[in-house]
Amino acid sequence: IFGNAVHEIFDSIDPSSPNLTAELEIEVERHFKNSHSGPERTQIVDGILKSLHAPLGETFAGNTLTALGAAHRLSELEFNFHLPQNSIGAFSPNKIGELMLEHGQLNGLLFNYAKAIASSNYSSVIAGFMNGSIDAVFRVNAGSNPLYIVSDYKTDRLYDTEKSGANPLVAYHPDNLVAHMVDSGYILQAMVYSVALHRYLQWRQPGYDPDIHLGGTAYLFLRGMTGFNTDEATPRPFGVYHWKPTTALILALDALFAGRNN
Repeated sequence: IFGNAVHEIFDSIDPSSPNLTAELEIEVERHFKNSHSGPERTQIVDGILKSLHAPLGETFAGNTLTALGAAHRLSELEFNFHLPQNSIGAFSPNKIGELMLEHGQLNGLLFNYAKAIASSNYSSVIAGFMNGSIDAVFRVNAGSNPLYIVSDYKTDRLYDTEKSGANPLVAYHPDNLVAHMVDSGYILQAMVYSVALHRYLQWRQPGYDPDIHLGGTAYLFLRGMTGFNTDEATPRPFGVYHWKPTTALILALDALFAGRNN
């Protein structure tokens, strides 16, 4: 319930509004007045404001959600498409893992994840319909070659509240987010979303080229987006997990979902 309410707030507000704090206070009051005390609602407002002003990293050209605003955001992009409709075209989930291994250029936990899917014993097959809704698609660089990034807001609490003295931010280091992405099935979700965006842009973006216009997926773990960055040569923000599936993988999954070459 908490996560759903936060999602609704992020969908409804314009982070670039000059009255952002006041508008956010109204939204938080509306969603949480019956479940959270006044001080708790103040904390929610402060937390959301921090995430809105936190840098999103190099992929977003150093922008924040506030800098991008609603003008460069498409919220709740719904998708509905056919999968193979009969047993002849249906495919096992193993095929997704095989395509990840063949086209994904993966390493570490992502490679192990793909290998596990490819080698698992599935008794079911995939067919029918695929539908869903992408939290947000952001447009970076509104010029002749805009970059579109699939984004998903996450309110997951990744740190152990029982461990006193532990720094809760460590759990949101970008390197530490990979395991949660895998364990929660978000990697599979990111691939489906990437195919959905690819199909959408084929219809809507003039001169569409996936190598140019697809910017990958960014999972925004809002509790970790407090403005801290890694101390690398090219800093990465805490709380942001960015993964760009290869174009070859997206095209292969697109063909698989369409019932071609499987």
